[in-house]
Amino acid sequence: LGSTQTLSIPMFTVLRRFTVLFVMIGEVLVLGKGFNRMTCSTVFAMLFGVVVASIGDLAFDSYGYIMVLTNNLVSAAYFLYVKKINDDNFLGKFGMMYYNSILSIPFSAIIVYFSNE
Repeated sequence: LGSTQTLSIPMFTVLRRFTVLFVMIGEVLVLGKGFNRMTCSTVFAMLFGVVVASIGDLAFDSYGYIMVLTNNLVSAAYFLYVKKINDDNFLGKFGMMYYNSILSIPFSAIIVYFSNE
């Protein structure tokens, strides 16, 4: 959320909506999944609407753009990874939640320790 210090909220929202497009591109390239015309049209209509709605708030700040686009790419990679694991039936829904919870304990403990909570 460091980008919200330098970007307006509407511009932040516009840039975050591109995560869906990144996931779609990743599914085509990594998973070999195709999308029908209606799905693509819907995503592009959503992106067009968000851009039109925020046209008055256009501002350029390279730091903010880099932060949001990095966040989008990492989020898309995470979603693709989870989808790949679920498609391979390597872990079920509960297995994924279990390992996600276990892996987040050290990070949460560090945050709790340094924030004196």
